[in-house]
Amino acid sequence: LLLAGQPGWGLRCLDAATVFLQAKHIDRLLLLRLPETFPPPGMLPGQIVRAAAPIYGTRDAGRSWYLYLRA
Repeated sequence: LLLAGQPGWGLRCLDAATVFLQAKHIDRLLLLRLPETFPPPGMLPGQIVRAAAPIYGTRDAGRSWYLYLRA
């Protein structure tokens, strides 16, 4: 931050955890088990759901985001 305060310098930031939400395509079937404690509203504890988009931390999330940027 000290350098960004210098005249002529800019500051940019990126939220890497939420950037993967921008990608819309997933190449494989990704199934998730909901937590037993505090499931999302309208869902059952331990229910298995299909991911509709890449999720941060999965091995294909980075590639999906790259393909989204490239398009």
